Amino acid sequence: MNALNRVRHQWTTLGERDPLWAILSETGKKCGGWDRAAFFKTGVDEIDEVLRKVRDVSPIEFGSAVDLDVESAA
Repeated sequence: MNALNRVRHQWTTLGERDPLWAILSETGKKCGGWDRAAFFKTGVDEIDEVLRKVRDVSPIEFGSAVDLDVESAA
């Protein structure tokens, strides 16, 4: 099995077992420990923090952040 296939296999296995934890492997959240609302709020909070930092250095105005699901887009 080549390196790309190993990575694909690993991510597929993690995604089938515990997809939220595979994406955000926080202590205490393994084995279905993530509440979906809390999980998705982490993304909102991270984008808010990134945009706050960018606004601190630049007068550029931002409106939205987009997360593209490449699998769905294909």
